Formats: sequence, structure tokens, C-alpha cells
Amino acid sequence: MSDATGRTIAMRAAAALNEPDPDKARRMLAVRAASGNTAQPGPSPRTTDGVPPGLSPMASAVLDLVRRCPGTSWVELCRHIDGARGERALFAGRNVLLWNEVSQGLIDAVKALNEAGLIEVRASIPLVYMVDGEIPTLPWARRVPVNGYASPRWLPTVLNPLRERRR
Repeated sequence: MSDATGRTIAMRAAAALNEPDPDKARRMLAVRAASGNTAQPGPSPRTTDGVPPGLSPMASAVLDLVRRCPGTSWVELCRHIDGARGERALFAGRNVLLWNEVSQGLIDAVKALNEAGLIEVRASIPLVYMVDGEIPTLPWARRVPVNGYASPRWLPTVLNPLRERRR
């Protein structure tokens, strides 16, 4: 892992755990991951409020990660969620690749969360993926044209939480 990626993870861990020291927060997350305990300390209304019943475990994990780390890339999803990597490719249109090597479970989870209005998939910049250490070798798509592209292109995207809908 590069030093820049390590700092990014440490800063996100600090924000998620309300811990002022990023290195201490990263160590706390590492201990939790090793023990299998990924729950937030204390009451956390962000992870329990607004979650519709019947979400798959994959969808719950995606929602939790996206809420803790807004601007989550597909690389981070595949790294931090068990079963997210697979042999599928996710496209936004004809020859517009969002990400490769994802599982059908992850695709279904993101689709369900997006349709429920809990997350959004937004266009981003390739720098996000450079920091995460994985970037496709395809040309960069800056938009999704109505008829798609003649040759495959990659559209860098991130996932952000949406505010819960008022009932």
C-alpha cells in the first residue's frame, strides 16, 4: 500500500470513529477487522436509521461503508466487502464501463440501494482511483452519451450516501 493510500485510509478511519488521531483510528479498525468485529462503537444512528428491512447482507455492508466513507470508489468496495469481487463487469451504457471484476451480488446491492434512494453513483475523476491504486487502462469517458461510445471507455464513479427520505 502506498503512503498516500495509507494516509487516506487513516483519515477516513479517524472520521468514521470520531478519533482525532488517524493512526490510532487505523489501528482500531485493523484490530476490529482481525477479530471480525466491524461494528461502530456506541450507538450509531447513521447505520441503523433509514435502512429498509429486508436488505441483503451485501447491501447492508455497502450502505454502511458508503455512509462511513462518502465518495467510496469501486476499488474500496471490492477491498473492504467480502464477496464483492467477481467476474462481472458493470456498464452504465453502451461501451461505458463503471468497474470490472465485481460480483453479481455487489451489482444487485448497489442497484437496490440506488433504487431505494439511499445512495447515488456520481461521476468522479481518475485521481480517486489512482490514490486507491487501481485504474483501468481504457480511455476516460467524461459523460454517458445517449448512443454510447464506439469503443470501450471507463467512467470513473464514486458512491455517496443520500439523505434518508422523510416519511
